[in-house]
Amino acid sequence: MSGLLEAIAEKLEAQAAAITELGGVVAAPTEKIAPARESYSLRDLAELPDSPPLATLRSHPERQPNGGEPDGYRGREKRWRRSTVEKWRRELSAAPGRNA
Repeated sequence: MSGLLEAIAEKLEAQAAAITELGGVVAAPTEKIAPARESYSLRDLAELPDSPPLATLRSHPERQPNGGEPDGYRGREKRWRRSTVEKWRRELSAAPGRNA
């Protein structure tokens, strides 16, 4: 009975190590995709993958998050919260032809 428990414990440890290793593999692309800042300017938005270019964002406010309505300002610069940017990026990925 003792040998069986030891064998099960060894298998569980091996599986835990494999899961930990996979966690790092999954986290890497998520960190690249997920916004990391708390607030974003137009310049920050343009640097995100699959985002329209800065010139397009400036000349077409409807392409900005919330249709160009900022969550706030820093100085005279429009700023959007991370949650707003995440929602905007989901909308962009649903309509990929609109980011050019």
